[in-house]
Amino acid sequence: MTDAKNPERDVRWIDISRPLGPATRVWPGDRAVEVVTKRNSVGDITWCVSRLALSVHAGTHLDAPGHMLPGAPGIGDFSPALGCGPARVMDTAGAPADEAAARRALGVERVLFRTGTSPVGREFEGPFAFITASAARVLADGGVRLVGIDTPSVDAFGDESAPAHRILFSAGIYLLENLDLVDAPPGEYRLWVTPLPLGDLDASPVRPWLLAEP
Repeated sequence: MTDAKNPERDVRWIDISRPLGPATRVWPGDRAVEVVTKRNSVGDITWCVSRLALSVHAGTHLDAPGHMLPGAPGIGDFSPALGCGPARVMDTAGAPADEAAARRALGVERVLFRTGTSPVGREFEGPFAFITASAARVLADGGVRLVGIDTPSVDAFGDESAPAHRILFSAGIYLLENLDLVDAPPGEYRLWVTPLPLGDLDASPVRPWLLAEP
């Protein structure tokens, strides 16, 4: 039953981002996340000023088509309407998201793949699941506008041809990578995500949320 006085009692917010800090796993060759905090005191008052240095692809992040396609939209072109709305979480049970999974995902504009294969710790340890080229074509042709995955990349680690990136970007699709979907079982949700105002840059760290309704 819905509580008319407090409707938030009937929904569940799920944070699907990964923490950002010096322990954050980064792509090989990217700089580690650096955090420096300076403390200042005057009398009995102390305040902190922190400096953060990181790749825009560190942690949970949103990739713009301009990440790989010259002249394509940058992160500043991302529409708030795209970042807020119905989303479907699909479980691939540890396997890559293939064409069959992509076809089952159709019917919404926002699709998140829950593979359960993201590496842990600071270093990459072996392969992780990805989105196959045939699946990317199904999504690109099926009206999907935002695709997410719980691994560091929608492409296989070591595949520098990046077929899923190129196919999805060519369709104007933005990509959410390195999600934490452990607490988000397969199903229907509402997604809330928006990037930092970074203009023409290729990506932005984000903190996306899923809203689970009864």
